Amino acid sequence: MTGREVAAALDVTVRQVWRLKRRFEFAGAAGLLHRSRGRPSPLRPAARLRQRVSQVLTTTYRDFNDCHATEKLQEVEGLALSRPTVRRLRQALGRPAKRRRRPRQYRARREPRTRMGALAQLDASPFAWLEARGPAMSLHGAINDATGTVLALHFRPTEDLHGYTTVELFPRRLPVG
Repeated sequence: MTGREVAAALDVTVRQVWRLKRRFEFAGAAGLLHRSRGRPSPLRPAARLRQRVSQVLTTTYRDFNDCHATEKLQEVEGLALSRPTVRRLRQALGRPAKRRRRPRQYRARREPRTRMGALAQLDASPFAWLEARGPAMSLHGAINDATGTVLALHFRPTEDLHGYTTVELFPRRLPVG
């Protein structure tokens, strides 16, 4: 395989392919591992800070949830930590969460109607439709749910019931002749 083919397959640049190849030739398969592997993160809080937070989480703030404990650590103790960091420290102490998290709510999308005319959706949007050439108005509109086609549009000074009732969903045909 060429360097370009390998780069395309790995979704990296050709230059990165040559770097990886040199590291493989120099150190074998172990050379392809990330060099920070096994080291603590440089973003990890210092040991003294973790010890201080652990102490106050087990005494003063033992009944606080993660968000409230984070706020109090910052306001009262002067320790600026993120909520996920406080959560990880609390879990490392073996302290359970104050309350179980609620499961995600199930939301089913409504299926659009299958036939045209079965459902018309009405809405209005106040906006400066005429820009500086005229007053701000509300555009009242009706859209067919099955096809998404615009059935009617009507301008009114404000969004009101009269605007919704004057939107003509089925316009009358004018006699030809």
